[in-house]
Amino acid sequence: MGRAQGWVWYVVLCAAGAQVLAGYDMGVIGGALLYIVADFQLEKFPEVIGMVMSSSLIGALIGTLAAGPTADFLGRRTTLVIAGYIFFGCGALLGWSPSITVLVAGRALLGLAIGLQSTVLPLYIAECAPALIRGSLNTMPQLAVTIGIILSYFADFFVGISSAPLWRLMLGLSCVPAAIFLVLINFPPESPRWLVKAGRKDEAARALRMLRGDDADISDELALIVLDCQHGKVSGGLEEGLLPGPELDMPLAQPGLAVTTLGGSGVSVSNGEALSSAQVRTGSAHTGSAQSGGPDQTQGVQSANQGIGNGLAARGGDEPIPREGGTNAPGGYSSQNPGALEGVDEEGKGEKDEIDSGAAAVGSKEVGEEGMVTPSGGDTLWASWRALGLGMGLKLLQELSGISVVLYYTPVVLRESGIASLFAGGPFHIGLKPAAILATACSFSMKLPAILLAFRFMDTAGRRVMLLSSIPVNIASLLTLALTSAYLEKGPLRAALSLASTSLFACAFATGLGPVPTVVISEIFPMKTRGVGQSLCFSMHWVSNIIMTEAFPILRVSIGLPWTFTMFAGLCAIAWFFVFFLMPETKGYTLEEIGRKMAGQPIGRGVETSGSGDGLQTAHQDCHPRDFERLTRS
Repeated sequence: MGRAQGWVWYVVLCAAGAQVLAGYDMGVIGGALLYIVADFQLEKFPEVIGMVMSSSLIGALIGTLAAGPTADFLGRRTTLVIAGYIFFGCGALLGWSPSITVLVAGRALLGLAIGLQSTVLPLYIAECAPALIRGSLNTMPQLAVTIGIILSYFADFFVGISSAPLWRLMLGLSCVPAAIFLVLINFPPESPRWLVKAGRKDEAARALRMLRGDDADISDELALIVLDCQHGKVSGGLEEGLLPGPELDMPLAQPGLAVTTLGGSGVSVSNGEALSSAQVRTGSAHTGSAQSGGPDQTQGVQSANQGIGNGLAARGGDEPIPREGGTNAPGGYSSQNPGALEGVDEEGKGEKDEIDSGAAAVGSKEVGEEGMVTPSGGDTLWASWRALGLGMGLKLLQELSGISVVLYYTPVVLRESGIASLFAGGPFHIGLKPAAILATACSFSMKLPAILLAFRFMDTAGRRVMLLSSIPVNIASLLTLALTSAYLEKGPLRAALSLASTSLFACAFATGLGPVPTVVISEIFPMKTRGVGQSLCFSMHWVSNIIMTEAFPILRVSIGLPWTFTMFAGLCAIAWFFVFFLMPETKGYTLEEIGRKMAGQPIGRGVETSGSGDGLQTAHQDCHPRDFERLTRS
């Protein structure tokens, strides 16, 4: 268990290292720009300054749109490796920057890398992490990007107080973490879900066992992934799949063969077809007639089964074993835990106490009952559209909260508040520009304990609670900024209140609107549309980021800081109501269960862990209420 947890954490921390790069590169330009303008004499060319700032955002938008198809085609980890190489190359290019043209081109390529990794990273973590801690682990990118931003501001500060400010060194320092990331990212496995989708099932099993531990039972989780990836491809006969058992490469049965089902179903094999291994029926209510045969065939039974039950047609033996809620399972054994997946060894033998419950891994084509695990084709389409609307809405409101303004223009806002009275001169002996950068670094440093708070409660309090409790703090801090800007003169009091308000805003954002939309978006899309959906949602992030970055200077001049911050507070209020009425809770559910929830289908009670913590034991309420007790008792 310890080794498995270590590998999961390695995957998360290694992948989150890409966000340190992104955070550094997003934050460093704010301080470096103060010196770039003077070096290239851009004071009279504001459009060029805007191009320097926005080129990375345009590149990020392109990278985001390309991230989903790239991650679906090449894999999640491979896409992160590509982003790492681009980060390294851009660091070297920006550290050189002989002209403004090279600087803008380097910033655009840097944005491309940021778009790739920021889109794929939460997807990679969500597909590798256990359901119970998936939300907490997906707060690590927010922690990483904050660390990167803080490092960039301190780099800006120390380089800025030198006798000859070296802004090229500020930008070029990103090569160091990029090189470290490229070394570390080669060791973790690829996403098991992507490997199954790509048809590399043996590799998926090895990757999942690596992430969960050698002694963990991965059969339930693996079967869920297979059924989710193979959903919609049901046809008569057999197709290769993965099922629980000593050997993971087992045929996944389709309609017309032996069955293991939930929700009022029976066993049927017509014409005495041999069953070489455990098989799962993706049908539902069924009346069967089986012919007698040899040891490798089912024995003659005729039944019309009703109620809830599960059965297995397996090789060997002649003694039928009673099946609860249905009929006998000839020539094999049957679990008394209804809805369980069962398997046999190579000799066709097995004991019931060797069988683990796998109710979640049984699919359905909705013949007489609702779909049991994954939504049907039409429901998948509805789930995808609903997830897209929710995800794009969350990303839009995340940016409309004013975070881009706080990120890019905090040094400007603090300088206008009179921050020099707190940091410049006196015992610090630093100038106005370094004072603004240092104040910004201190403000963002307050986000670190807030992100750790989000890590602690993301999977206990839940995603909705984190948002609904933090957004009011965002509103209060923005209104405080508005009031201080409107009614206080420049000086220590206004500077202190402005610094406290920006710090409070950053902390509240770090516990709610910062990590939660990213976590939720990585969870809500069905497997078929997950990569594309992730790209579209994050493209909304960058489009709105560009708009807000370009709009703030105009708003600051046209309506002033007080009304600008008041507008952001009103948009945060809209975000609160959006979450309250439209966003479902996703904590504790597997990705496959969340897909059903987005399709409007009933799901189970979420995921619980076994006493040892090795592997996942799934418990579901995938039936009508009258059948729940029979489905869940062991």
